Amino acid sequence: MPGHVLRDGRSGEGSVYSRGRFAVGVAMKRMAMLLCSAWLAVGAAMAKDGRDTAAQRVLPKDWAFSRCLARGYPAGPARDDAAATASAYLEAGRQPVDAYEALERAADAYLRRDYDGSVHVDFTTMKCIEFYRSAALDRLATRLAASRPR
Repeated sequence: MPGHVLRDGRSGEGSVYSRGRFAVGVAMKRMAMLLCSAWLAVGAAMAKDGRDTAAQRVLPKDWAFSRCLARGYPAGPARDDAAATASAYLEAGRQPVDAYEALERAADAYLRRDYDGSVHVDFTTMKCIEFYRSAALDRLATRLAASRPR
């Protein structure tokens, strides 16, 4: 370092002390860069796993909503579309097929609810929306995402 003076009054420029200090500084920078790289890699892996877990929690909810519509609507294009949508979500999920049985039972429970209004209809869409927003479905989907096979 320019202007560096050793204890005995000699200039530290070009001495073993100053070169060693420089080497230690370079080694420290390299180590810091290596640690930062490792930290970023671990962080990226954790973020990906977090996104993956979140996606695997949403997929069963989306499947359950689609399945609710498919089971609630009479035969026809809307029912066919909802069933095909549920199939797509099933394929994208990582849970075993039998894990979806509990979701289907929960959807059926919402579809059996009696809704009354000024218009005398079944309110299938409303039942399925309320099912999708329910705390019970959130808990079930979270449990399925946590227990999914890796």
